[in-house]
Amino acid sequence: MQIAENTRIHPNQTHFLMKLEARDSDFGEFGRLSYIIDTASVPKKELRTVFEYFSLDEQIGVLTLKRPINREEHDRFDIPVKVVDGGGLSTRYRLLSNTTSDG
Repeated sequence: MQIAENTRIHPNQTHFLMKLEARDSDFGEFGRLSYIIDTASVPKKELRTVFEYFSLDEQIGVLTLKRPINREEHDRFDIPVKVVDGGGLSTRYRLLSNTTSDG
């Protein structure tokens, strides 16, 4: 995923980046999926930074940017995501992003 440096974000809003989609063949409660940033897979020194910049809607899997990124400070992010079904089974993904120059 590419994120433009200094992406404009309006006050009290976030910037849509992508919608994650996973499927589960179960029905009912066991088929309900939750999307979470896998904090156990983020090095402690990077954990605060990931949550400072990104938000993941647990119910619908929408990843948003909460504030502009300065490329000189953060040129890439590795965001581990875990998708968990209602029965507790999970799978993990890694979202890799590069911050591109704004000019």
